[in-house]
Amino acid sequence: MQPGKHFNFDTESSEPLPTVVRTAIILGAGMGVRLKDRGELTPKGCMCLGEKSIVEESVLRLLAVGIERIVIVTGHHAEQYEPLQDRYHQTVLLVHNPHFADSGSMYSLYCARHCVDEAFLLLESDLVYEPRALTTCLENPSENVVLLAGFSKTSDECLVETRNGRLVAISKNRESLGTEVRGEMVGICKISPSLFSAMLEMAEQRFGTTRHVDYETDCLVAAAWGVPISCPVVEDLVWCEIDDETHLARARDEIYPVVQRTDLNRELRDSQRLRSNLGKFKTVGFFDERELIIRHIHDLEQCAPELERQGYTVQRDVSDGKRVGCRIFREDSLRVPSKSRLRFPWIGIWEHEVGEDGLIALPPEDVRYRPEDFLPLEQTDFLGVSVGVPHNPTAVLNTYFGSSDWMEVCQLPYRDHRNGGDLTGFPDDKFKVRGSSSDRSSVALLVDSL
Repeated sequence: MQPGKHFNFDTESSEPLPTVVRTAIILGAGMGVRLKDRGELTPKGCMCLGEKSIVEESVLRLLAVGIERIVIVTGHHAEQYEPLQDRYHQTVLLVHNPHFADSGSMYSLYCARHCVDEAFLLLESDLVYEPRALTTCLENPSENVVLLAGFSKTSDECLVETRNGRLVAISKNRESLGTEVRGEMVGICKISPSLFSAMLEMAEQRFGTTRHVDYETDCLVAAAWGVPISCPVVEDLVWCEIDDETHLARARDEIYPVVQRTDLNRELRDSQRLRSNLGKFKTVGFFDERELIIRHIHDLEQCAPELERQGYTVQRDVSDGKRVGCRIFREDSLRVPSKSRLRFPWIGIWEHEVGEDGLIALPPEDVRYRPEDFLPLEQTDFLGVSVGVPHNPTAVLNTYFGSSDWMEVCQLPYRDHRNGGDLTGFPDDKFKVRGSSSDRSSVALLVDSL
C-alpha cells in the first residue's frame, strides 16, 4: 500500500493488488573476467563505490522497501560475502554455486531453488540503481515483471522486445528483434512461483547437456510463451551494471553520485516520517482512522476484515495453538527489518496470565512482572474509550528491556536489547528520537485487555 493512501469502507477497487513480495535473490557467483585483475581479486558485488560494497547497498535498499529475506548466491571468492551474513544474519542467507566457474546465471538461480517457495525479486549483484527500480517492480500489479530502462546507448546492453507490454525476446543484437523494442533490461525482476517453476523445468532439461544456461535469454524468454511477463519501462531510471573497466568508471563518475543523493534523500524522508509518526503515536495513539480501532478494540475477530480494508494488519500472537494477543499496525508505516511483517508504531493487545508465584506474564513473552507494577490498572481515557493502563509503566518497560536505560535514546533499536544485542538491520545513526524522563508516561502507554 502506498504511503498516505487510505481505503474507504464503502468503495472497492477493481484494480488487482500487487503481489506481496518478502524475499529477494541476488546472483553473485560470477567471476568478473572482463574486469581482469580487479575481477580476479574481488567479486563484482563486493567492490565499493562508497563506504559499503555494491551488494550491501543493494541489501539496504531491499530492506527499505520491505524485503525481509535476502538469498545471495555466491561462487567466485565466496568468503568475501560472509561478513554480510554476519552483519545481517537474520536477513541474509548465503548459498554457494560449486560450479560457478563452468555454469551460467540460471544454474546459480537453480542452486537457490530450495530457499524460496513464494514470489521473489531477482537481482544481479553488480547493479547500481536508484530505489525506484525496486518500487516499480513491487507496485506493478502483474505477478511477473522484467524491469526495463530507457536506452542508455552504452556497450553490452540487453535489448527487450515486447508485444503489448509483455516479454517476447531479449538480445544484444537489435537486428534479431522485432519492431516493438521498448527499452533495455536492468537485471531486476519479480518472479512468481508459477514462472519460477517453468524456468526450473526448462533449466533441468538443458542441464543434461550443459550448465551454461542464462536465466534471462534461455529461461525467461522461453517461459514467456506460456506465462505472461510484464515489462514496465522507467525511461529516466538512473542505473548501471558493472562488467568491465568502462562500466566501472561510468558507475563511479556518473551513476553512483546520483544514486547516493537519492539514497540520502530517502533516508532523510524516512527519518522525518518516523519522527512525525512517533509524535502522532505519543499524542493521539495512532493514525487517521484511530477511532476505527478503538471502536472495535474488544471485538477484533469481527472487525479484522474492516481494519485490513482500511490498510491495517491485525497480527496475531499465537502460543501452543492459542491466540494470546495481537498487534495492530498500518501496512504503510515504517518496516522493522528484523521482525517479519512488523511495522512501527503499533498498538499491542495481550491477554495476561498469572503464575503460581503471583507474577504476571504476557504470553508468548517469558518476562515476568510484579502485580504491583500492573495492578491496580489505571483507567485512562484513550481516544474516548476507557482502557486499563499498567499502574507503573516505567517499571514494566524496565523489566521488559532488562535495564533502565531504554529511554536514553528511544529508537527502533539498532541492537535488540532483549536478545544479546543482535543486530536488527537498522543503521546505528538512524531513527533516533531523544527523550527525557517526562516523556516516559506517554511513550509507555500500553493497551492491554487485562
